[in-house]
Amino acid sequence: MPQITAKYASVLPKGNAISDVDEYFAKRLEDLSGGKFKAEIYWTRALGKADEMLTLIEAGAIDFTMLETGQYSETQFAGVTNALPMVFFDAGQVVDTAKKVLATDAVQKELSMIGGRVQLVRPSPGYYLLCKEPIRTLSDFKGKKLRTYGAYVPLMWEALGAVPVNVASNELYEALDKGIIDCAYLPPSFLAAFKLHEVAKNLIDYSFGMIELAPIVTPTAVWDSWSPEVQAIVRQAASEAETWGMEHIQQNAADSVQTMISGGAQLVAIEDPQAVADAIPDMIDIWVKKQEGAGKGAEAAEVASVIRAATGS
Repeated sequence: MPQITAKYASVLPKGNAISDVDEYFAKRLEDLSGGKFKAEIYWTRALGKADEMLTLIEAGAIDFTMLETGQYSETQFAGVTNALPMVFFDAGQVVDTAKKVLATDAVQKELSMIGGRVQLVRPSPGYYLLCKEPIRTLSDFKGKKLRTYGAYVPLMWEALGAVPVNVASNELYEALDKGIIDCAYLPPSFLAAFKLHEVAKNLIDYSFGMIELAPIVTPTAVWDSWSPEVQAIVRQAASEAETWGMEHIQQNAADSVQTMISGGAQLVAIEDPQAVADAIPDMIDIWVKKQEGAGKGAEAAEVASVIRAATGS
């Protein structure tokens, strides 16, 4: 096979559990190809911002990128597993469901339209709140300013009586320090990596669910330019990276909790966890209704049925 040097765009910095999977994937590409396939990873938006990745895929300007499918109107079906809180609570379930959703006609149509091929998917650890003050009961959420993003997390906070505040992850330290928000909302791996436990000491011991993180996507034009031998290497490396990543990401999350506790944070138990869960609406139903409003009810019903079958919800 010929020598290949691939451009790999990441919106994340190096040195976290998710980026570790990117590096593992790149290393397996090189190992399986005998050193002939090298993926050069450009970290921290070096090749473009998160909202520019779709354009790069459509232009075939990169070889791999982390595409936040849940943030684009063009990939609303592909991004459903990336967008909804309180749906997934097991890493294997996240990956299995994401793959089944990717196989649906609705998602295949989207991928065809943007000219992209998903190579691998990764689960996030559970999302947690790290707060300035303890939250112990449903009533404690009322009026709290909670970090949010996307279209669905704000609905969850509003249902709990909290105030959603959009803050980029790299601005959370300052937002907590200055009182712009009362709580950061991220997986433990990122809470610890951003050292947010220096300014907020209460880690609320309640998972708001996992998501399928932005998948790694290759432009279809690039994929089609690779030989069957190269494609087989990419598929094998991706499969191995998925398996390795599920365990690594979850272990890193557990280690990150201990890092924050060692740094002075405390775990705060929710006294009425079922009351909190009951107050949050069915996020799949909300997503389906939104798609119905856009005239895509039939496709949404197909995708929703796949998710419900896979999760037993």
